[in-house]
Amino acid sequence: LETIPIQDVEEKIASLIANEKYSFEKKLEENDSEKQKLKDEISKLKDNVGNVPHHVLELQKEILQHWSNVLNKFVLTKAAQLLYQQIQAQNVIAIIGPTGTGKSACACHIAYRLKNEHDYTIVPARQPSDILQYCIPGTNQVFVIDDFIGKYAFDEAEGISWEKMGPLLQKILSNNKQTKVILTCRKSIWLPKKSERFGFSALVCDLHKKEFRLTLSEKRQIFESYIDRGDAEPLNDEIIMMYTFFPSLCSFVSSRNVGDITSFFTMPVQFIEEEINNYEEKSQALYISLAVLAIKQKITKQSFFNDIENNELIKTLFRESGFQTPPSKKLIISHLVALTDTYVKGDDDCFEFIHETMQNIILYCIAKTFLISVLKYSKSDVFKNQVRLACVGEEQTVPVIKVKSEHEEAYFTRLRNELIKGQYRDVFDNNQNAFALFRKKLLEHLKRYRNTISLKTKSDDLTVLHVVSSLGYEEYVSYFIDFDYRMVYKQDLQGNTPLHLATLNGHLDIVKSLSKQGRNVHILNKDEVSPFFYACEKNNISVVRYLTNFIGDLVKINEKYTTKEHKSVLHIACLNGFTQIVQILLDHHANVDIQDTNGLTPLHITCMNGQVDSASLLIISRANVNAFDRLQRTPVYYACTGKYKDIVELLIEYKADINRSTSTGHTPLHAACDEESIETVKILLKNHVNVNMKEKTGEIPLHIACRRGNEHTVKLLIDNGAVVNSRTIDECTPLIEACCNGHTKVTNILLNNNANYQQKTKKGWTALLFSCAKGYNDIVKMLLNLEVDVNIPNKDGTTPLMLACRGNHTDVVESLLLSNADVNQCNKVKSSPLEYTCYAGNIDIVNLLLELGARTNLANINGLTPLHIACMNKHEKVVSVLIEKKADISSKDLIGETPLYKACVIGDIKIVKILLNKGAKINLTDTSGKSPAAIANDNGFSSIVELLDNANTVLV
Repeated sequence: LETIPIQDVEEKIASLIANEKYSFEKKLEENDSEKQKLKDEISKLKDNVGNVPHHVLELQKEILQHWSNVLNKFVLTKAAQLLYQQIQAQNVIAIIGPTGTGKSACACHIAYRLKNEHDYTIVPARQPSDILQYCIPGTNQVFVIDDFIGKYAFDEAEGISWEKMGPLLQKILSNNKQTKVILTCRKSIWLPKKSERFGFSALVCDLHKKEFRLTLSEKRQIFESYIDRGDAEPLNDEIIMMYTFFPSLCSFVSSRNVGDITSFFTMPVQFIEEEINNYEEKSQALYISLAVLAIKQKITKQSFFNDIENNELIKTLFRESGFQTPPSKKLIISHLVALTDTYVKGDDDCFEFIHETMQNIILYCIAKTFLISVLKYSKSDVFKNQVRLACVGEEQTVPVIKVKSEHEEAYFTRLRNELIKGQYRDVFDNNQNAFALFRKKLLEHLKRYRNTISLKTKSDDLTVLHVVSSLGYEEYVSYFIDFDYRMVYKQDLQGNTPLHLATLNGHLDIVKSLSKQGRNVHILNKDEVSPFFYACEKNNISVVRYLTNFIGDLVKINEKYTTKEHKSVLHIACLNGFTQIVQILLDHHANVDIQDTNGLTPLHITCMNGQVDSASLLIISRANVNAFDRLQRTPVYYACTGKYKDIVELLIEYKADINRSTSTGHTPLHAACDEESIETVKILLKNHVNVNMKEKTGEIPLHIACRRGNEHTVKLLIDNGAVVNSRTIDECTPLIEACCNGHTKVTNILLNNNANYQQKTKKGWTALLFSCAKGYNDIVKMLLNLEVDVNIPNKDGTTPLMLACRGNHTDVVESLLLSNADVNQCNKVKSSPLEYTCYAGNIDIVNLLLELGARTNLANINGLTPLHIACMNKHEKVVSVLIEKKADISSKDLIGETPLYKACVIGDIKIVKILLNKGAKINLTDTSGKSPAAIANDNGFSSIVELLDNANTVLV
């Protein structure tokens, strides 16, 4: 290797050091120069202090006065409070947010609050140079610049100005902490990436973020600050929250005549129209973006970029607008993103308007520029509901896009194209079709282009003739019959012909056009229903009258319709109470006694539904008043089930058999009593009805009246010979029915008429037993006053006292005990009244029974004593009382279980403690040898096991 002399190395190092030193000194000189420039700029600013031109001062004065007026109606919100806190810690804040959310008002409020609380001078400004020019170092100043980079579009000139002066502004503000700058900007033009180039730092506060967003109560306060309560009804919550620009709407209303306040806040067309017009003038790309969404209604990013139709739409919009440059799809999407929260809602992939009302308003606004595009590309439902001929005057609930005469051809061309596509309802189910002028214009257009029209049958087999026949447009029907007569016989998927739909909707002229030869009058659809049936079912009188005049049997008046339970049209007319239809059908020889699947005649149905006029017509036409259905029910029976006394009288006048019974033996009188129809009962009794006729269970009408508890009906029946002690096949009497259902007054009537209160049913139940079981104490006392046997049991040996105890009826128990009821009488399973009471746990009844000598140790056939029962059902108080009354705490049932054992089975530690404290033996086992502790352990009651173990230790 070559050796380098040490002297050369030292020279090399010296040279490098010299170069670095020169470079460093050069940079210092440049920094000094930059500092000097800044000092010169600041010096110039100081020289300009106080030299504000007079016209600028006047303008600022006007602006401040305007802000002061705005603040007269300002509502202090949580956003304003938060912003005020932020400005005290920051030099610059940028308040952004959707249109009309109160950005400017908040900025004014903060500025004036700084003035009032910290002696700040407010300086309205328009651009960054104003701040540089009028800033006075060392003083309290707050500069306010509203819409600092443009209002409706990003102002490139303003942006460049901020980029140029931003760094200098940053240096000035960093040396003057008491100088504040408040900027406002619409969210639609706020571009974070561009703002980074401005060269100064600002705290960005978005008024649409949750912490700043206006609440419902704040919006309501803003409304009330602008609109006097006497001038308008309060808005509901839904309307208040419809638009983010609610504050601006309130301000707008206070200075304009907007008509009805609620209507304006629901659909603020005037306000939005002004905004959209400004976008048209100042942000053409954004305006077209809104137009694209208004016409498309919904945009999905992927399909928007790929769909060729969107290219055509954008080109058409551009040509129609006359703008200089067409926007790219990417730019349109970026504008829709920018409009999110104001007009548009969306996510990463999909955009649509915030609600349908906004969609309607925006489409209305842009249609003034893009009418041809709207006519050509708008959705069918929008075209149908919102686009109208100007010559057709009709009221609308949506902003109407009016098509003037010069654009009518384009409008009707769109309708013709829809017709060719098979969108028949979209074309004809439109309110404009109700106007003769509109129909005339449309038909003229269709006739002109007849050779270009090719009609298709849709997938549901619906033809255009079906649609126009259903809607009732006779001119259209005539045109399309002439266009293709074969459509008259076409059936849709439900089997309906155009005539079905015309009769269904009662369009007589169309029915006449469609049925000139009558061959299609009885075509059945898939429900096996004819057009004539629909006319009758819908009470279309003129159509029914017209169709019934066809010669021969074309209409088939007496046809039975299988899907309608084999009912005829006469049945249907009677079912619906269509008296005029009934008369027409009868005049044309309808079978008056025709029966359906259930054997019902038209007269049955009219009586069932109380249609006296129709019933009269049928009877006059010699309907069989005694016809019976499959259940052997007659018309008079049905009339009695519905309390239709007028029909009952009419039927009786025409010799109806009022004693005819049904398949279950019920008579009209049974039915009238069941419905508690006193007037009907009187009519039947007046006409000598059999008052004691029994149905199959042996009940006479009096049984039913007593069950219902209608005392007036009961008196009527008894006065007319009803057998008071009549018995059913179960040996039940009217008195038992009354007692069982708690009807005290009816019971008294029966007893006063010698009812047998000792009568038993087949199971041995008496009136007293039923009353005690149900707890009807007034009836119990009434029966006891008749010296009834208070201890008489049923076939199971159960006494009245047992039933009262089991039912927990303390007052009944007291009444029975006062009549010397036996407290120790047991039933066939040796259960006593005390045992029943211990099941229920009523301590009052337990004490009553014990005081009158009830035996505490009576065991039933299973060896269970009252104490066992009380322990099993967790009645602690009852257990304590029984033990005090010498109940045997060591008694065992048939399987060897003691009361303590029972308490351990269910895990009631309180009862276990009571028994242990009273000396219960813990080692008594059941017949299998299991102890109380063992069963408690098996059932997981560890605390009881521990208690028993401790007790056992003490005993040991």
